[in-house]
Amino acid sequence: NVRSMNQGKLKVVKQEMARVNVDILGISELKWTGMGEFNSDDHYIYYCEQESLRRNGMAIMVNKRVRNGELGCNLKNDRMISVHLQGKPFNITVVEVYASTSNAEEAEVERFYEDLQDLLELTPPKNVLFIIGDWDAKVGSQETPEVTGKFGLGIQNEAGQRLIEADCGSDQEFLIAKFRLKLKKVGKTIRPFRGLFKKIRDTKGTFHAKMGSIKDR
Repeated sequence: NVRSMNQGKLKVVKQEMARVNVDILGISELKWTGMGEFNSDDHYIYYCEQESLRRNGMAIMVNKRVRNGELGCNLKNDRMISVHLQGKPFNITVVEVYASTSNAEEAEVERFYEDLQDLLELTPPKNVLFIIGDWDAKVGSQETPEVTGKFGLGIQNEAGQRLIEADCGSDQEFLIAKFRLKLKKVGKTIRPFRGLFKKIRDTKGTFHAKMGSIKDR
């Protein structure tokens, strides 16, 4: 969550992606306008924002090598976006989300999860699925069998409870992490990015993905 990013900062982000060897980067609360996709040097950007208001906003940035394997994208709305990519041995779908805050009206929160369900239904069933982004959620340190361990962040909030309930009974696992992306020469306080990945099991075992980078093998 960058809490707004001027398009002039794209150069800095691209440099950092190359420096830390990140192939796919999800960005939330971009605060651009409109929707679409465009090429920028050796990177490609998919984005979805509101038409006129600089509010919320999503983007997924990929490098040139990943872009060459694109199989399609879904620009859902200013809170979620997905990209389908060719991979080995299975294709990949990356979904970037920016969840409604805990202060939002119940109807807005419900609409977010309904929209997310609609977007997930567009994912090819055999694809390995990664859902990343800002959930405004803390799952807490209490253990929920088969869902979360005892090393979560902070005290569980309502959004964290929703996240746990959504995962209960599924064949997916949470990987919740907090990490920092340093933007050089920006001169602003560095804020943590919050990401969530899902590890998807098939009949042969569990797939593991390196955070921020998916390599051909």
